[in-house]
Amino acid sequence: FSEEPERAAASLLDPDGPDGVTAIITRRNDQLQEIASYLEASGIKFGTTSPWTLSEPSRQDILRYLRAVILPKKETFIPAIFTPYSEVTVGEAFGISAKYKWTDLSLPDLEKLAPSLHSDVVQRRSKDGILQILESKILPIASSLGKDHFYAALSIQNAVREYFEQSDLPDLDDLMDYLSISNYEEDISPGDNSIVLTTVHKAKGMEFDRVIYCPSNSSERTTFIDIVTRAVIMAAKGIDVRQELRYEDSRIDFV
Repeated sequence: FSEEPERAAASLLDPDGPDGVTAIITRRNDQLQEIASYLEASGIKFGTTSPWTLSEPSRQDILRYLRAVILPKKETFIPAIFTPYSEVTVGEAFGISAKYKWTDLSLPDLEKLAPSLHSDVVQRRSKDGILQILESKILPIASSLGKDHFYAALSIQNAVREYFEQSDLPDLDDLMDYLSISNYEEDISPGDNSIVLTTVHKAKGMEFDRVIYCPSNSSERTTFIDIVTRAVIMAAKGIDVRQELRYEDSRIDFV
């Protein structure tokens, strides 16, 4: 098996190959994004059944901005000022990054250099404040940037609400984990493309002439999402999913 299955899968595609549709099927949405990047860099046209491959860069911009608000320090400020939500130009952002490369970027410094971000950090670090940032700033800016940005903002806004509704003991790492897998569930057609990117979930009921399957290794870390999912299934069905999923990786790879 390749240590870089996404790159290997993309390299197997031949846009001038035999007629019919070739699908690359992955376990995770982030794998689709990586493969899409390889194909775009090679100038290969493709279709997708998931909007994730289109909106992931937009989502990352929002997550970088929220991370700076929730965990204010130089390491989060610098990535945040490069997003459209900081209201700082790219030139200004590069200047700030260069100036503070070896020195600390404090809140008073941030107030002078990126007043909009500073205002959010100071005034909106609560749960309601984060939701207000999404409602009054991120959604309007995202909407002006295009459909992909808007869907990304909408999915993250919904995920923030869901997280705080379901979590008795909110945790920053858990919140960011939860936001990282949030997605706008819209089924889209891959069109008439001869190459299609999709996931195991989205590929159900679909037919392709050729399939390249891209497996992945599951994370060993138990997250908030894992705990909530196990508890819900145990309460509703009396089933311990840890036992049910023991060999799930092998079963999905086989399918």
